[in-house]
Amino acid sequence: EHCGSAAANTYAPMLLKGIQEGLDGISKNEDVELKQAAVYGIAQVARHAPKSLSPTQGQDLLRKVYDIAKELETVSKSDMDHVALVENSVSSMASLTLLRGSPLYDSVSDKGALMNVFMRGLPIEEDFDEAKICHDGLCDLVETNIINVQTEYRTLIRIIGKILVLVSEGDEVASQNTCSRLMGVIGKIQQTVDGNSIQAAFSVLEPEAQEALVSAMQ
Repeated sequence: EHCGSAAANTYAPMLLKGIQEGLDGISKNEDVELKQAAVYGIAQVARHAPKSLSPTQGQDLLRKVYDIAKELETVSKSDMDHVALVENSVSSMASLTLLRGSPLYDSVSDKGALMNVFMRGLPIEEDFDEAKICHDGLCDLVETNIINVQTEYRTLIRIIGKILVLVSEGDEVASQNTCSRLMGVIGKIQQTVDGNSIQAAFSVLEPEAQEALVSAMQ
């Protein structure tokens, strides 16, 4: 993560072996902290040593993190006992397949289910470094039209409103540049979605999110 690409590529195979052993052993000993560390390691390998992942190994790890992250389809984060694990899984899944330079980007043709879970998991709140990467990646996905603002504007407004609240409270979940890009996403929504629909999406936000969005647009 911090030692450069040469070191990352040198030690990634050893790390991957530990990750695989950790995840495979979970069924016998449900250790959430071990699982969380293993899932975090997947994201680091995907970003810093992607060539060390074979297609088969990458797909296997993707299935494992997706199986964890898809809990978001039925349970809200506020009702989870292991939010950090699920958020790490969302970040790892995105780093493997969705974000710029992802090692499995070209080999996963249908990303619909993955994208749905990714957006359900945002904003990332527990790990600020992972949050910054995912929220910046969200901007990339919108700016390249991979995420369609006309169909996803409600979710985007929810995510951006919450990110702005967290930033206003001092949580470093997005850089200043990312916040500016997020406001660009709001501008794109305003240009492509009718005002009544935007107002309806805005009206269901928490008051703090409404206030943060209004303040940012001034």
